[in-house]
Amino acid sequence: MKPIARATALIVAGSYLMFGQAAQPAPQSNAPTILNILPVSGNLDQAELFYHRLLGLESDIGDPRARLFWYPQKPFIDDMYGVTGNNRNFFLRVPGSDLTIEITQFSGARGKRLDTRVQDPGAVQLIFTVNNIDLLSDWLTKGGAKVVTAGGKPVHVSDQAGTARAILFKDFDGFFVKLVERDGPPPPPAPNGAPPNSFITGVTIGVTVDDTEKTARFYHDLLGMDVKAESPFTGDAKQMDAFGLKGAQFRESAVVFPEKTPPLHLFEFKGVERKPLHPGVADPDSVLIRILLHDLDIVMTKVAGAGGQIMDISGGITVFGRNRFLIVTDPNGAHLQLLERTPGP
Repeated sequence: MKPIARATALIVAGSYLMFGQAAQPAPQSNAPTILNILPVSGNLDQAELFYHRLLGLESDIGDPRARLFWYPQKPFIDDMYGVTGNNRNFFLRVPGSDLTIEITQFSGARGKRLDTRVQDPGAVQLIFTVNNIDLLSDWLTKGGAKVVTAGGKPVHVSDQAGTARAILFKDFDGFFVKLVERDGPPPPPAPNGAPPNSFITGVTIGVTVDDTEKTARFYHDLLGMDVKAESPFTGDAKQMDAFGLKGAQFRESAVVFPEKTPPLHLFEFKGVERKPLHPGVADPDSVLIRILLHDLDIVMTKVAGAGGQIMDISGGITVFGRNRFLIVTDPNGAHLQLLERTPGP
């Protein structure tokens, strides 16, 4: 994962895409922010095994295993996700991040698990920064996770932030999980010299896109967000080893959100076969990125012009209490769950 450098921006392809080193915009109280990421699982028991027991993520609301039971869906869920029946989910917190991972399974889902590849538009990466990549890699490998990185071990990579070791896995549903450990001094000990409380120190989200400029227009026109990119396509051998690809090139950009929200990283590949994924909203390998915003009615009028598609069965905003939801698909098949909270009485 490459952090987006903060410096003077060179603006090309209109106001929505900035290449080069770019200045972080000033915080905006009404600007969209990412709240959660919601991967849709085909087997929630296996997802709990991967993320809770192997990767070591915990929940703030109890044992995730207590939520591995089906419960009836409310009508607003039927409308948003386009399926009826039961669902089940659990929530995980990520140390060093305000993001929550909410993994969900729907009994009424009709689609089958996809054969995902990291270069396919719509593929999702959870990119975790860690402080003991060897131990976590060993746990995941012994637990049966598939290693995508060439050689099956962390590889040394370089970017504008310096050097690191990285390794890419597939979880048991086909989502990509990348571990990145930055080179440098070890983390300071906890109080009284105790070891750290977690091997994971943060997370960002990565989505593979078909076309960076097209995706940039979507996020600019729909949400008013700019996409910032550090470099043109590169075929760096070590980076390709980390992705498990040969003879390919990639470029990375990011939708930069204000304040504490981490950027949404976008990866575009070329020189390798690509096949768009486009799962249904409730199907395995779908992912929803929950974004809090204001003026959802205005945003809804912009969806078609921005190149997106409204997925709610009603074709409009779904209301549940003080929450108003709209699920929109971006040009790459990733689903945005837009949320507006109306003021209380």
